[in-house]
Amino acid sequence: MGTDFSQAGSINTANAFSCLLGALLTRALVVRVGSRALPRPAWGSAVATFTAVFAAGQTAGPEAIGWLADHSGSLQFGLAACAGLLVLGAVLALAQRDLRHPQ
Repeated sequence: MGTDFSQAGSINTANAFSCLLGALLTRALVVRVGSRALPRPAWGSAVATFTAVFAAGQTAGPEAIGWLADHSGSLQFGLAACAGLLVLGAVLALAQRDLRHPQ
C-alpha cells in the first residue's frame, strides 16, 4: 500500500504554469489599469506601489487567514473573507473611471 506519485509531475507542472501565468497576467493588468488612469510619468511609481502592496498582501494574507481559522475553528470563515475581498476588488475595479491623459 504505497503512495501513488504517478501524476505528481504533471500536477507540479500545472501548478508552476498557473503561478507563472498568474504573475504575468497580474503585471499586465496593473500596467493596463495604470495606463488608463494615470499620466505616463506616473506609471513607474504606480507599478512599484502596486508591487509593494501586492507583496505585503501575499505575506500577510495567509497569516491573517490562519489567524481567522484558529479563532473561528474552521477555515471556512477565512475563505469566505478572501472571497469577499475578491468581490470588493472586482467592484472597485469596475467602478474605476477611464481618465484619458495625453501621452
